[in-house]
Amino acid sequence: GTGGYRRVVEGEGEELPANGHRSAVCGFMAGRDILLTGGTGFLGKVLIERVLRACPDVGRIFLLIRVSKKSGKGARQRLEEEVLTSSCFDRLRKMWPNFGSKVIAVEGDVQLRWFGMSHRDLDSVRERVSIVFHCAATVKFNEHLTTALRINVDAVRHLAELARSLPLLAATVHVSTAYVSPPGGGGGGGG
Repeated sequence: GTGGYRRVVEGEGEELPANGHRSAVCGFMAGRDILLTGGTGFLGKVLIERVLRACPDVGRIFLLIRVSKKSGKGARQRLEEEVLTSSCFDRLRKMWPNFGSKVIAVEGDVQLRWFGMSHRDLDSVRERVSIVFHCAATVKFNEHLTTALRINVDAVRHLAELARSLPLLAATVHVSTAYVSPPGGGGGGGG
């Protein structure tokens, strides 16, 4: 089922295409569980919101979240305080107040083998996940090179190893970041 999702009034919820059927992507995702890295960042939050709003029949979203080095907050607390409260979810929250029940915090770190997940969480992911979205990255331009390599390069190797160990895997999506500098320099990003 849709876990409590309902279309509110015409024009406010996700509208169905003219043929009355959801997209092939939503059909593919229906009932499937997802592992998402980078979900505490902007792009990850937007992805969570869009998937849940457009494809409410999706299974659960296992969101890999590392313990905060600054505050010491764990994955569950960061999910509740930094992700689910985001204004990014305002539209979805009006349509489906309990949308957060589909998002499961998993403590881990992409810099580590098996993303540093506990044996229990790793087993759960292996038993259930069939779609992986890897959005984690550092986008700091002054990041120490060793740290940037661990997060942006080694993590992809860890992703590949983890993906190969998922018996239900149907799709892996790796989202890469790019820095674009306008002609003549400027270094302002954007394009």
